[in-house]
Parts: sequence; C-alpha cells; structure tokens
Amino acid sequence: MRPVMDWDINDIESLIKNQVQENLNLDYKRSISLENNEKNKNEISKDVSAFANSNGGKIIYGVKEENHLPKEIDDGVKSEGKREWLEQVINSRIRPRIQNVIIQPIELKASPDKAIFAVEIPEGLTAYQVSDYRYYKRFNFQSVPMYDYEVKMAINRFKEPKLELDIAISENCLEIFAKNVGAISAPSAHFKVFIPEYLYEGKQGVDWYLGNKLIEYEGFTVVALMCNWGGQNKMEFFPGLQFSLSSKALSNIICIKMAHRYLDVVEFPIFYEIYATNMRPQKGKFIFKRSIIGRFSRKRVTLE
Repeated sequence: MRPVMDWDINDIESLIKNQVQENLNLDYKRSISLENNEKNKNEISKDVSAFANSNGGKIIYGVKEENHLPKEIDDGVKSEGKREWLEQVINSRIRPRIQNVIIQPIELKASPDKAIFAVEIPEGLTAYQVSDYRYYKRFNFQSVPMYDYEVKMAINRFKEPKLELDIAISENCLEIFAKNVGAISAPSAHFKVFIPEYLYEGKQGVDWYLGNKLIEYEGFTVVALMCNWGGQNKMEFFPGLQFSLSSKALSNIICIKMAHRYLDVVEFPIFYEIYATNMRPQKGKFIFKRSIIGRFSRKRVTLE
C-alpha cells in the first residue's frame, strides 16, 4: 500500500474493491463526520487520539461502511479550507500535540471542488488526552476509554523493549524474523508460534522446540513451537537488532503442508506470542491468503 500522502481516489477504490475490513489500524467514516459542529470535533479528537495511544493507523472520511466493510465513496465535502479546519481540530483538542499526522485530501472525479480525506496517525510517543480529560485507545472497531494502567503503559512505551515478529511463507517454509523496534534492549526473550495442526509438517534445527501436545488456541487446534533468545552465549536484543528465527540459510526450518496437499485451504492464521525482559507481552496473528497462482498475501492483526 502506498504512503497516504500519495493517495488518490484509486487507492480508496482499491480498498472498497478488495473489501479491506475495518480493524485496529483502519476506520471508515462518512463525510458528514467533517461537518463543523461540536459533536464532530469531539469525535474527531477522540478517534485520532485513540490511534495515537494504540499502534497508529488511518481514518478515511468519506466512505460508507456496512458491517465494518467499505461499501462506497460518498458525496464528500467542500474541500476549500477543510484540511486546515481538520488540522486545527486535532491540534487544539489533543494534548500533548501529536507529531507527524498526515491529512490527505482526495479529490472526487465527479466534483473537483469536493474531496474526501485520509488521515494517517502515527503511534504516539506518550499518552494523549482529549478535551473531555479522557484518554482513548482502539479496541476492535471502536475508540474506548483507557484504564489507568493502560495510560501509564502508553506513557512509558518507549522506555521499554518492543519486540516484533514478521512471518512470511517461502515455498513450504516459514520465514520468521524478530526485531526490537523499541528504545531499550532486552536481555532475553521467548517466542511462541502457533500453527494450525492441519498445516504443520515438521521442523529442523535446534532453536525451536515443540510443546508436549496439541492445544486449543483462538478456536483452532494448533501445534505450539517455542524459541528462546538470551543467556550466556547470546548478546542482548539491542534496539534496531533484527535476526532470523527460522530460515533455510540457518538450517532452522519450520515446514507447512501447502505444496500439493490441502489445496482447499486458501486462508489460514498463524498466531504468535512474544515475552521479553521488561516488556509487555505481545500477541497477534498473521492471516495468510493464497491466490489462484499460489502466491500469499498476509495481514497482521494484534490480539488483546
């Protein structure tokens, strides 16, 4: 997906065509949400701050949705001055000010004087409060108030390690990479990957070890594989460090059954959990979809 600052109407139409669902990092709003009234100003500041207090994301003003799926582009709003108005609402009602918010007007083909708006909000550096003196976060498809401990964690989020996993499929093997995108190193870490039992083929290499039995996880019967980082012979997981946990180059391979068997399986999840010293646990999943020509697309989803 292109950067929001480069978006035009074709990017919005692509989201609708591909039925990209609302999620923790994407929200669709009708253009009526940009009318100049107090209710809309409150909602805009609440929603923008919720993304900044979570993992960042995008709000698209001007798309009708149904059951959290984009339906069609609406009639838009008069574009003159609206970008500046939206920027002023965000900057004046959220404290501290969120840096690097991108507001991209997207001109409508049928009405050049009208536009819809894509707003990209980065993950914040602290916790952000709106004018009702509350803090909000993203939860499922909503912006909801944060608990006190969540506010404290948001304030301190860049005073701790932040380990992430990236999982891809190469031939019949998983390529798993870990990276510390936080500001603090982690002396040790524990990674778990949960693969639906019907997909799991086997593994090679000493770094990964199997759980004792199949377990139920998020509605799936899965195989649990675990990998540890740290100890006497390994350096700390420093900020910016990225390394491979599973690859052919290391002869550390996790195989799945996708070559000629289970051809009816076109979409499946692979779950993960990350535990590290001085870090909040991270949980999520990658949803893989296979095209007719055998290529895989994927989407990352954060789990509560």
